[in-house]
Amino acid sequence: MQKFSVLALAAAVSFIGTAQAGFWINASGSHNSDADLSGADGDVSISTYNIVGGYDFVTVGYKRTDYDFSSSSSDWYDSLNYFYVDLHKDFTINDTFGIFGGLTLASGFEDDFHFDDNYSISPRAGVSISFTDRITGFAGAYAQFNEVDNKYLPILGVKIGNDSERGLSGSIAYPATRINYRFNSLLALEGTFLTVKDLYQLSDDSSKLKKGYVFEEGYGVSGGVILSPLKGMALRAGIQSYFDREYTYYDHGGNERGSVDVDPSVGFYANLSYGF
Repeated sequence: MQKFSVLALAAAVSFIGTAQAGFWINASGSHNSDADLSGADGDVSISTYNIVGGYDFVTVGYKRTDYDFSSSSSDWYDSLNYFYVDLHKDFTINDTFGIFGGLTLASGFEDDFHFDDNYSISPRAGVSISFTDRITGFAGAYAQFNEVDNKYLPILGVKIGNDSERGLSGSIAYPATRINYRFNSLLALEGTFLTVKDLYQLSDDSSKLKKGYVFEEGYGVSGGVILSPLKGMALRAGIQSYFDREYTYYDHGGNERGSVDVDPSVGFYANLSYGF
């Protein structure tokens, strides 16, 4: 599984080579260096850790994001947590046409878990068309329903080949794009367009907004190396940069209370995945 946001990942899970028929597990981490804040004092560095597993049509994951603010006036939280379960299924109509669908149930929070307040329910559906053995087009729609700001996105793109094949493969798509180039069974290069769109609820005793919300939205790019020393195993590492990252704050009633922009930052990521 790659480093997309939960929203972007789920939207394209059937077509970017992340889903596997058997059991698989993935652990990853990333860190972005200090970046100045616009709309607040000081700067912030951000570290993210993921553990995800799945079998057939079910994916379960947890993400933790740690924040290191240089100014106490900007220090809204130390870390945020995100749990999710994704159900997904593809159906083949004939050699050319297919349909896909899925549903993501998620909860993002600082310290206190209240699913009735901090839930996200995200259905999706679409169609696929196989133009050749290596090229498949797909289109559909994705929605995210929550207590603050519902989101609606198109799913549109083209899948090329398979990650295990030599040469170019991947998915040129919205909202999740990833391109691979495999030299041999051991070595490949990858490039990813990063998308983050996640909602979290602040703690019950938050000094800033009790039971309020923060919506994280960001875009960036990453590039790195993939090593496959064993069948079913992949080691990934590389650099990443977020060029557009924003945090919008809401009170418990869902009213917007302000936003903070994070300047572009550079960092790195590492990832280990294994499928049985």
